[in-house]
Amino acid sequence: MNWISVDDRLPESSDDVLAYSPDDGCYRAWCDNNIWFSHETVNSNRPTHWTQMPPEPSQQVLNPSGCYGMTDKLISSETRPYSVWSESMETAKDIKEVWEHRFGGPYKILKSNHGYEVKYMGEWKNDPHIIRSA
Repeated sequence: MNWISVDDRLPESSDDVLAYSPDDGCYRAWCDNNIWFSHETVNSNRPTHWTQMPPEPSQQVLNPSGCYGMTDKLISSETRPYSVWSESMETAKDIKEVWEHRFGGPYKILKSNHGYEVKYMGEWKNDPHIIRSA
């Protein structure tokens, strides 16, 4: 992994990268018109270094929706999931539909160079257990 100083070069606009700042450590971010954004940190609005995201590990476990990974466990979860990545839009739509039916929303599908992220966009509670209504 080669870290690039933000003083030397910025990532391409909207590329998902791994960023670093002394206050926040490593976190996922993107840069658009010299402005940095991240869902993972609020302390730093400008990292000192960045690098391309490493490839996601392959679980090599096929699930019924055709995506490799932990999707089956997440779909059957009894607690509100925060987010999951999928390689296909069809799988992401399936997960979003199941999670919104089971836990309520809002969930949103976000596209990046690495696939599709199904992410909870509502207020996160300290206790994310959900009691299903009858």
